[in-house]
Amino acid sequence: QHWGKSPRDRNIPSISPNPGFTRPGNVLHLQSAGHDVEPPLPLSLICQVRIYSEWKWSETDEIANFTNWAVGEPNHDDENCVFMNMITHKWNDAQCIREFSFLCSDETLVLVKERKTWDQALRHCRLLEAENPNEPVDLTCNYRYDLASVRTEDDRAYARLRAGEASTDQVWTGLRFLAGQWFWTGDGEAVQDVDEEMQCGRTQSFCGVLVKNSTKRYETEDCSKKLNFLCYRKP
Repeated sequence: QHWGKSPRDRNIPSISPNPGFTRPGNVLHLQSAGHDVEPPLPLSLICQVRIYSEWKWSETDEIANFTNWAVGEPNHDDENCVFMNMITHKWNDAQCIREFSFLCSDETLVLVKERKTWDQALRHCRLLEAENPNEPVDLTCNYRYDLASVRTEDDRAYARLRAGEASTDQVWTGLRFLAGQWFWTGDGEAVQDVDEEMQCGRTQSFCGVLVKNSTKRYETEDCSKKLNFLCYRKP
């Protein structure tokens, strides 16, 4: 199908050098277009012409800072969509009416632009979907989504990218302090590498946040504050 006719158009995946929470194999799904040979795949990169031409991702409307063009590409002003050659993995521009197979993404990290307390945010995430679809959602065991665990530098970089569209400067994560210990709500894993201020709950703020314009590993906030939040979909 051509670009504008792809199912869930805005969910064709963006490509970045550090995809963070996205997991190959359970994120990208290839739908065959009936070609006899392995075809090139269109990406969700589109051109919006203003004073200067800019390539932007369709999902977020962000300028594409990472590109992987083939030699001589992009090469036509009227070719405003992009496909990837599956042999060379290089990108070519093309007219959006051309038909190719396509990729759809199953986003694992979701920004919720509602203002809620930490406990309300946790409940919101867990009520999104049941892990076992044959049973009702259970906030203690049968849930697919949880507040995001942001453990690694790659995770934090990707989470900040997603949080860039939040209406609050901070977003809730799954980091929580209870019974003298910081841990991630997703799996209960204890967090050992906290700074001195966070040790033993000295901050008087017992819930974890990600701050959009900060590089600190962990930051905390009063759990009753109402913020946007990040939900993570378990594999």
